[in-house]
Amino acid sequence: MPRWWRQSHYQSLHADYARSIGRWYRNFFALLGPFLLALILTEYLWFSYGGFYVVIAGATIFLFTAFCIYEIDYLFRRTSRSYTREWKEQHPSQ
Repeated sequence: MPRWWRQSHYQSLHADYARSIGRWYRNFFALLGPFLLALILTEYLWFSYGGFYVVIAGATIFLFTAFCIYEIDYLFRRTSRSYTREWKEQHPSQ
């Protein structure tokens, strides 16, 4: 179900969440592109020339992993939890 946040249900009933999650995905993939290019470049330089490029490739891999963990785990879950909490506060169980 690609781009579920663009469905009419989310656009009408959960507009803030749909806007926020759409922005999150757009920003995530916009930042993912340069990381992947840097990763490919450093891996190429490492395998072609070795030497100091090993350190640069290792740092790039570490930063890429840290970026993915931070973005996916921390920001995405925190944002989802805050919207879930707000929705539960607005719709108490009866």
